[in-house]
Amino acid sequence: SNAGESTAGRAAPARAQSLLLLSVDRELALLRERVLELAGFAVTAPQGRKDALRALKEKKFDALVITYSMSSKNAVEMRKLFQEQNPNAPTIGIVKEKWQDLKPHIDFAVSGDEGPDGLIEALRTAINRKQLRRVK
Repeated sequence: SNAGESTAGRAAPARAQSLLLLSVDRELALLRERVLELAGFAVTAPQGRKDALRALKEKKFDALVITYSMSSKNAVEMRKLFQEQNPNAPTIGIVKEKWQDLKPHIDFAVSGDEGPDGLIEALRTAINRKQLRRVK
């Protein structure tokens, strides 16, 4: 039996990558939060602007996820505040057609129709690219 096997010599598990998930649609935010946590991310999904601003002050994040449920104006403003605290972290936008004007303000766009797998893949790609850029 392997039950008593020592963990000595094994690599420590990597720290979960921390995400700030901003969405006006609370039910969808909670669903995305759960799916992303199951994929190994540490997710903060604040409820409302005040909670989001508090989260930005209290911790650092590896990526920002903004969703099409937010107005473009609020999304751009929150990204600016996010980048002041987390200058090397990418922004992933879950987009619909009406969000075309937001494209210059995000690093990666994922269609809402791509579902959780598309979002998870975009997050891993974006975070890894930013980390590679940071190392150079």
